[in-house]
Amino acid sequence: MFFPEKMFKVTIAAPKSHMEEIIEVLYGLGVIHIKEYTDKEFSIGSPLKDSEKISELLLDLHAIPRAATKTKTIGWPLKKMEKFVKGVKGGIAEVSAEKKALEEKLKNAEKTKWEIDFLSGIGIKNLSVLADYSSLYCMFGTGDTKGLKRLRKLARGLGVSFITEKGFGIFVDKPDREKLQEIVSKSKCTEIKIESKPGGDATYAKRRIEEEIGKLQGDISVLDEKINKISRKYSLILNSIEPVLIERVRKAEAPLKFAASNYAFVIQGWVPEKNTELLKQRMDRITRGVFIKLEETEDAPTKTENPAVIRPFEFFLRLYSLPKYNEIDPSFLIFITFPIFYGIMLGDIGYGLVLFAVSFFLKRKLKLALFDVIMISSVTTILFGFVYGEFFGSGHMLGYELTPWIHRLESVTELILYSVIIGLFHINAGFILGFINARKHGIKKAAMEKLSWITFQIGGLLLLLDSLGVFKFDRTISMGIMAASVIALLKGHGFFGIIEIPSLIGNILSYARLAAIGLASASLAIVVNKMAGPLFYQGGLFIILGVLILLLGHTVNLALGIMDAFLQSLRLHYVEMFTKFYEGAGKEYKPFGKPFSFKKEKRLQKRK
Repeated sequence: MFFPEKMFKVTIAAPKSHMEEIIEVLYGLGVIHIKEYTDKEFSIGSPLKDSEKISELLLDLHAIPRAATKTKTIGWPLKKMEKFVKGVKGGIAEVSAEKKALEEKLKNAEKTKWEIDFLSGIGIKNLSVLADYSSLYCMFGTGDTKGLKRLRKLARGLGVSFITEKGFGIFVDKPDREKLQEIVSKSKCTEIKIESKPGGDATYAKRRIEEEIGKLQGDISVLDEKINKISRKYSLILNSIEPVLIERVRKAEAPLKFAASNYAFVIQGWVPEKNTELLKQRMDRITRGVFIKLEETEDAPTKTENPAVIRPFEFFLRLYSLPKYNEIDPSFLIFITFPIFYGIMLGDIGYGLVLFAVSFFLKRKLKLALFDVIMISSVTTILFGFVYGEFFGSGHMLGYELTPWIHRLESVTELILYSVIIGLFHINAGFILGFINARKHGIKKAAMEKLSWITFQIGGLLLLLDSLGVFKFDRTISMGIMAASVIALLKGHGFFGIIEIPSLIGNILSYARLAAIGLASASLAIVVNKMAGPLFYQGGLFIILGVLILLLGHTVNLALGIMDAFLQSLRLHYVEMFTKFYEGAGKEYKPFGKPFSFKKEKRLQKRK
């Protein structure tokens, strides 16, 4: 729980004749994180047989629309799966080609309709004027009001003009073509091409093209239903084929990560310590010609190992960066401090209840770990709501008067002081974790780099308490502690450590935001209540208005509170605390194959 799971680097060497069998075993175990071979001493392995065919089949399958999401177990050979997928794809492709042709016709028909509407809009009711002329040139276009007005003025006396607020159409003798183009350019209007040549009355032509559009849309809907019918009919089997093909592709392409020669191959990777014996047993069953070596290294991937209740808080590490293999996993600490910070800031029974209900509902729908975090944080929000005596900003809850332990608006100084004290504990917990992480470089060096920050704070705190008259303490001793700490920091961090001293004070004072954000939320809740309260005494429609103000006001306040509490809690961890001990940049443990299950393994052993 406190460190990532212990790993061993594994090297497996075997004759090429056993490659497929070993890949099958490793995939079935699902415990080895394979390291991709990048050296140039040997070549990489070649994909297994049918790799290209399986990849192409998987692409064909992804091109087929599917309606269902359910799956079932199938044991089909590759040829049968290929025949099935190709058959379904061919059936859909045939219908899709017909649909595409109709969609192209529909696109042209809709363009023709738009052109008829445009011509009608500029005053051309008889579409026969669009016929090809040997001696005339016509131009159509659009423009803004100013441009069309100017064009009407410039085109006066030039050919036949149709100009309205919808656009323009001008017919001139062909020798006047350049002149027409020049005046259109001067008026800053834009030419458009009319490609359709419908004849006759515009109203009749429009009705006819609308009928054609309606028929095309109906035909396309019929084809869509055909595709949907095929999709519904075969989705279950297609969904069941997909994971089988994905598994085969992964197995077939696995040799691309191996080092290989003409007769042998080598696999390197990492395996959890608890799975090493099982791996050895399975390799021994294949042949005695398999060489396997296990060793401890510092560059292993990270596999976090936390209880179920803490696991959702790994979300914050994945959002930031996974711990290195030999680094403390701070998930357990975030599990404790994040909900507390969240509750301190939001701290309202009513808000906590709403937040719990919403996150519980969304968790059932979306299955995201983040909602587990919010549910736990909503519980602390309710608890701190009792501490502050607040229920939607009121001191009463369902007719009962709440007795606050700390009144936020009346105990501002105390709240800020408590927040800073929490900051002291939080940051120094980071230094202690940093000391534990740095022990591998030597106790003395770790103490100078991390514990000297704590002793410096102790000396400074003693000096401050003495100056404030809280209690008497020899200033020489406190200043000596601080001086010794500064020397240790200088040796541990160099001059950079001395420069960081002012930022440490800033980090501690930054925790005052716990009180500040809580005060802002509580104040806004009270303002909403005061705005709505008097309306209820006036009766009638004012009651409805009061309810709306309460709903809107508290919804906005809750949304702001949720966002602020979340972001500021993250900041206090990422910026104020993590910088004291956490490096991150760990690579995630990604086992090859199906995730290993001890329960499943026991069942297999019993069968044997």
